[in-house]
This record gives sequence, structure tokens and C-alpha cells, in this order.
Amino acid sequence: IALASFASAELTCEDCSNMGTTMGEYSTSDKAIQAQIGYFMPAICAAAPAELECETYFPAFWASVDKVLFDPAEGWFAPKYLCQDVCVKKTFMQTPTCDECVNRMFTHISYMADEEIQVEVLDKFMESGFCDQFGEENVEQCTAGLELVLPMAMTMIAAADVGWATEFCSNQINCM
Repeated sequence: IALASFASAELTCEDCSNMGTTMGEYSTSDKAIQAQIGYFMPAICAAAPAELECETYFPAFWASVDKVLFDPAEGWFAPKYLCQDVCVKKTFMQTPTCDECVNRMFTHISYMADEEIQVEVLDKFMESGFCDQFGEENVEQCTAGLELVLPMAMTMIAAADVGWATEFCSNQINCM
């Protein structure tokens, strides 16, 4: 009984991992991708050179980028990145507080605005051969698209209202 009163309300590795995997799965869902396209396309296509034919190609291009950027196992919210600090320590509480969940999501998303991180993400896309999927004749256009889309999209995500995080944490993570 005495131990129960000292139980930590800190986020556990398991809870954090669940948050990351769930967020990655949601972010790569068709519904989320369509919402992201609606959010990004006006600003990105306004900045895109005409030869990229943004209005025509952006939706499919973003869907491909999204599946890599937010992949549940290797992407932005993957537990190995979202939960590095939490998974090295042990806690007793099994359910995270909603504040812990929302704060972790907000903090992790805010890193997307960092230019050095944007360059790292762009480099990883280039090194992975991401553009190869569009055919050798389209690699140059894909590269130009990534150089435009990734920094703009990451900055827009970081600047967006994160009011959704409370609902996500409550409904998907069942925080307390």
C-alpha cells in the first residue's frame, strides 16, 4: 500500500511506444493523408515552380512522402525516436496523464521546425532512394519536389494548432 502512494505518474516506455505507434498509424491513414493534402497543397503549390505541375502531382507525391515520413516503425513518431528518453527508465504507473501525452506530442512535433532536422530528414529521403519509385526519368523532378515539400510541410506541421492532440490522447491513448 505504501508503494502505491509513491507510484510515479510519469509516462512509461510501453505507454509512450503505444502513443508513437498509434500516431504513426493514424498519420499514414487515408483520412489523415487527405486532410494533410488539403492543408499543405495551397501553400506548397503557390510556392512551386510551374514545371513541377504541383496541382496535378502533389496529392500522390505527398501520399508517398507521408508513408515514409510517418511510418509507424521508422518514421517521425516511431517509438525509437519519440520515446528514447522514457524507455531507459522504469515507472510504476500504467496509464499516462493527458498532459504527458499532449506535451510529448507537442514537443516532438515542434522539432519539425528546426532547419537542421529538416535537412537531416531530406538527406535520409535522398539516401534511401525514395525518388527511384517514380522512375529514372522523374528522379530530378522528385528531388526538386522533396526539396520544396519537406521543409515547407514540416514547418507547417510544427506551426499548426495542436488542439487535436488532446482528443487524440484521450480517445486513442485513453490517458487519465
